[in-house]
Amino acid sequence: MPIEHPLPRAEAQRLIRRLALTPGAIYQRGHCREQMRKRRIDAAELERVLRNGEVNEPAYKRSDEWRYKVEASSGGDLVAVTVIVLDTMLHIHTVYRARKRAKVTP
Repeated sequence: MPIEHPLPRAEAQRLIRRLALTPGAIYQRGHCREQMRKRRIDAAELERVLRNGEVNEPAYKRSDEWRYKVEASSGGDLVAVTVIVLDTMLHIHTVYRARKRAKVTP
C-alpha cells in the first residue's frame, strides 16, 4: 500500500526508524555520498542518525518529493539527514553537521 505524504512527524519518525533497521532499505543518492566524504560522515554514523534521530520539523516538498529532516547528536555534533521515504526504502538526499539548537526556557 503506497504511503500518503506528508506524514505526521511522529509517524514519519517511527517509519524511518523501522526502515533504517531493514537490511538494504537505505539508499544513498550520489549527492549524499559526495557530502558524506566531504563532511567525514560514514555509513555507520548515518545509520545511527536514522535509527535514533528525531523528526522535529514538518515534511516539505521539493522536486516533487516529500522530504523529512532527521536530527540526532553524534560525536558531540548535531547531524541532520534529509530523507525521502518511499514505500519500503529510505532515499538519503544529503547529510550534514548542523549547529546545536539553543534550549528555549519558558
